[in-house]
Parts: sequence; C-alpha cells; structure tokens
Amino acid sequence: MSPHPAAPALAPDTEARIQAALNALEQQISVARVTNDPLLHMLEALAATVHAQHRMFVDASLTIAAAIDEGRKPLSQASKR
Repeated sequence: MSPHPAAPALAPDTEARIQAALNALEQQISVARVTNDPLLHMLEALAATVHAQHRMFVDASLTIAAAIDEGRKPLSQASKR
C-alpha cells in the first residue's frame, strides 16, 4: 500500500511514522504469504485500516482548514441581507 501522494503532514514525523508502520506491516504480510500464516488476513486488514485512518484524518484536516478559510472571508452585501 502506498500513502496518498498529496497527503499533507499533520504533525512533524506523522507521515514518516505512518509510512514506517505500513512498511513494517507490508513486510510481515509478505512473510505471512510465504509461510501460509493464518494471520495474513488480519495483517492485511490492519494495514488497510492504518491507511484508511490516515486518509480520514488528512481529509478531515483539509475540510476543517477549508471551512476556517471560508469563515475568514468577508461577507458580501447580498449575504448580509
């Protein structure tokens, strides 16, 4: 799994730590495939969950930032009525 290319950093180290976690999971998934480990599907699900949660946090942060920016804009005369 690869991280979203345009994902902004939510905090220092966040992107690197998430990528490191996903890389570690992918490595264990590869080992689980070769060894026919019964935890394979759980590891795949965990990797998908980490990726999805990261994407949700990024999307939520972008949505909140856009709402704040919109709230900072001055009201037009038409919208004041």
